[in-house]
Amino acid sequence: MEVIYILLGLLILWMGYLYARFLSKRIICCRKLKSICKAKGFQLHRNHMLWFLGGRNGKKCDCYIESPTSVMCIKLFGVVPRLRTLVFVEERAYFLRRHMGMLLFLNEKVDGESRELPGYDFYYKGKDSFPEKKRYHILLVNPVPVEMLHQFDNGQEVILNPGDKIRDMEVYNQSWLLEKLENLE
Repeated sequence: MEVIYILLGLLILWMGYLYARFLSKRIICCRKLKSICKAKGFQLHRNHMLWFLGGRNGKKCDCYIESPTSVMCIKLFGVVPRLRTLVFVEERAYFLRRHMGMLLFLNEKVDGESRELPGYDFYYKGKDSFPEKKRYHILLVNPVPVEMLHQFDNGQEVILNPGDKIRDMEVYNQSWLLEKLENLE
């Protein structure tokens, strides 16, 4: 009976670590976005109270960064398990790939359950509040997985680089978004 309690305790610690890592990455991202917006004179509009905890299944955009010439509409997409590969299948679905085996000769891959990629709403409170400004629809993957891939219908996979498009969204990680904000006028 004690073995079961020990195993249960280890499982809770492991799961707690994953979500604590997720929360700390999101808080760091929130602070960095706020500080760069303050330094550049941009406005950060939140779409809901705990916007930095936005998930990949929510339909609404999480925040907007408004500069004098453009608006960056940001939807957060997090990958909780760190050692996974995020694979976008064409423009309709995604799944997480687990890599089994730590040794080079045991490089087995197990694809997770395929989930439909929701159609995200990138409008501020349901309307286009910034019609005269250039709009960027950004899918911010934070925390990031080991690798991001784009899989085509024929089975070919290519590495998804920050700035590449899935549907009408540009996929970014935190460092690329901060760099883009730094260079934005």
